[in-house]
Amino acid sequence: MLIAQIEPAHRTRGGDWFYRTASPGKAMAALPGVFVVDLTNIHRARERILREADVVVLNMLADVDLLAVVAERRARGLITVYELNDDCAAVQPWNPVHAFFANRDNLRVWLRLAHTCNAIQFCTSELARLYGYLNAKYVVFPNQLAKVPRLEAPRTPGTGLVLGWGGSHGHLEDMASLVEPLSSWLRQHPEVSLAIMGSDPIQALFAEIPGVRLVPAGTLDDYNVFVGSLDIGLAPLADTGFNRCRSDVKFLEYASHGAVAVLQRLAPYEATVREPQTALLFSSTGELLASLDALVADPQKRFDLRARAHGYVSAERREGKHAAARTAFYRSLGAGSRPQADRLFRELLRLSDASRDGRHLELRGGRYEALVHDALVVGQLNGQRAEGLALLEEATRLEPTLYQPDLFASVMTEEPGELLLAAAKKNSRSVGVWLQLASFFERGGNAQAAVGNLLRAAELVPAYEAPYRRLGELLERMGDKVQGAEFQQTADGLEKVLLGAT
Repeated sequence: MLIAQIEPAHRTRGGDWFYRTASPGKAMAALPGVFVVDLTNIHRARERILREADVVVLNMLADVDLLAVVAERRARGLITVYELNDDCAAVQPWNPVHAFFANRDNLRVWLRLAHTCNAIQFCTSELARLYGYLNAKYVVFPNQLAKVPRLEAPRTPGTGLVLGWGGSHGHLEDMASLVEPLSSWLRQHPEVSLAIMGSDPIQALFAEIPGVRLVPAGTLDDYNVFVGSLDIGLAPLADTGFNRCRSDVKFLEYASHGAVAVLQRLAPYEATVREPQTALLFSSTGELLASLDALVADPQKRFDLRARAHGYVSAERREGKHAAARTAFYRSLGAGSRPQADRLFRELLRLSDASRDGRHLELRGGRYEALVHDALVVGQLNGQRAEGLALLEEATRLEPTLYQPDLFASVMTEEPGELLLAAAKKNSRSVGVWLQLASFFERGGNAQAAVGNLLRAAELVPAYEAPYRRLGELLERMGDKVQGAEFQQTADGLEKVLLGAT
């Protein structure tokens, strides 16, 4: 059985990549007869892998073109599972992906894909509670640890304690809430020093605290070294929808490195932590500071907490112990063993960017993938369209048969017609291309051509509401109120499924 895990375009290889893709992928590949391939959604081998892999896991993708692919895979008896590991309907405004998911169409594609796949896999029970209605088959696979370091001897009492936090920019608001109370508390405890690892804005929040150690965001290895330097690890979380759906991985990381965890009393930790045996929870600033006071005053309490937490993650939260459950779930959906898996794996090994570890293969991306990724960042996120177009033109020269550079370039130019027609010629099954062509013709005053392209998109994915919605709106503007209303009703009916209505 060959399992392909496909993620959004990225070059960081950070925590999400490690815990949701790399670590479980390697653990599954260690099982007899299982091959795993990891790649991003812009990789040049994507189309072949989508056609041939026994199981495809789509990790948080909101790519409208995948709707038709999933339907075709299902018709051929191939399994596609959607990986839903964040609440994208509640993304914080400062998060880089906020603008993307603030777009209603993108959010609906995200939900539609989860509904269309054979099943959904979640990383938390809270996400399953919120979005389990989208699919009759779903499962929760919590984050696990690839390995647990040996528990080092605790620091000798009286030598000073290190209190700290490290994490992503998405925690900006959470960390801002700690600046004032921690500043006051640290002045009363000169035997404790503070260490912060994160983005520049998060470091800036704590820059005025005397003696603070500020560490720039780095690789996952850098982060693990940082966590290993802490005696006490903090995990504040504002009570927001996005935070309630986070995983408990911060506790796992602290526990595995012997740092006593002081965590927000919120969904990510409430189901995991055995308070007060493995960590301390707080609901208010007062409770947080009281917990810190108790830990500083009682070395034995710290030693006992760290030992029990380390014992828990060692015994129960290792990735290898849970890999079989993932593959068993995929087989329960109908994924079988086929001789093609071994052949496809061997052929993918020939790619220049293939990095092999046993039966696990990471397609890291080469020059083409770097160009496309950087073009999306520069041209779409940063608004530097000319620079983005130049990168995509080079990508097209490298891989002239691939349609994605043409499609991405079409939204960075005022004259997208030729690019869209080129993309349609390369991939006539791209729903995104037909939707963009409809917009192009409508802007040019050719409403009939726009209607034709929307009908083409609807034909490719009959269960997708957006083409019908746009057809209804367009026909009503053209004066056909009756047919326009019918298309709007069709869209409404389809969309109810995504909103939890029957």
